Amino acid sequence: MPGGAGCRAGRAPSVTEASRRAGLARAAEASRRRGGLAPAWLNGVAAGRLGVMDGHGKAHMNRLSDATSPYLLQHAGNPVDWWPWSGEAFAEARARNVPVLLSVGYAACHWCHVMAHESFEDQQTAALVNENLVAIKVDREERPDVDAVYMAATQAMTGQGGWPMTVFMTPAGEPFYCGTYFPREYFQRLVLGVAKAWREDRDGVVGQAGRIAAALAERAAPLRGQAPAAGLAALCDQAVVALAADYDTQHGGFGRAPKFPPSMVLEFLLRHSERPGASPGGEEAGAAGGRALARRAAVRQPRVGRPRVSRAAVRRAVAAGRWLW
Repeated sequence: MPGGAGCRAGRAPSVTEASRRAGLARAAEASRRRGGLAPAWLNGVAAGRLGVMDGHGKAHMNRLSDATSPYLLQHAGNPVDWWPWSGEAFAEARARNVPVLLSVGYAACHWCHVMAHESFEDQQTAALVNENLVAIKVDREERPDVDAVYMAATQAMTGQGGWPMTVFMTPAGEPFYCGTYFPREYFQRLVLGVAKAWREDRDGVVGQAGRIAAALAERAAPLRGQAPAAGLAALCDQAVVALAADYDTQHGGFGRAPKFPPSMVLEFLLRHSERPGASPGGEEAGAAGGRALARRAAVRQPRVGRPRVSRAAVRRAVAAGRWLW
């Protein structure tokens, strides 16, 4: 993946860049003429928002402007000084002695676009990020390896995961604070809090990150070999019991707000219920328990596709812990 500076102010865009931007603008305009709904980022291209405009009407592009990923290109005009995943980004963090912000998403992710519009396109928020952090943007479909490593950390530290995935880590790549979507005001306070902790208790933050990395490595170690079938079955039964204890009987879903439908968890519960030789179990373990838990979780979720459920209602429900499918 390219790690260069990309398009800078004062440099004329290349033929490739100009063609790409013109093509995106034409696509957005054609979609509107046909009465279709173009994605927000594509509409932004036609409106001249692909790049942050300076006083001379020139667009400033960050380091993602030369990326091949459609998701990264959506962020090429953000005022956030994004880096692609690269050794140069971590070297910059070490040189500046600041933490790293890792943001992972993908092009079709609704909440990725919500956070991008609220925070990454906001000049004030971008200024806080640029001053206190080195920001790295990753497309999970392009780098599933990076996504898998830090999703494991996010799930271990918060009990849930999803996208956008937001990870604060040391210049060595060790995470110390993880989450998913954060509203703008909360995200601004979080950036300032991380920066303050780094300035005033850097050794403590680095020590915590090291302990988290070691615990994750230890947890993953037994899974590297071939686990006996009986042992794996017992682990699956324990997982069903843990999920049952974390189930929200009032609003549905697992854990606390904000909640997103954990498709992988529901798939695990259904697959576990079909496992050959699975114990009938009870309401909280075994095949029947996994199947019942998945059914309850799915039934409690209103369908977003229904005409009466607006996007605003979805956002309020997610924030309040009443998760939607």
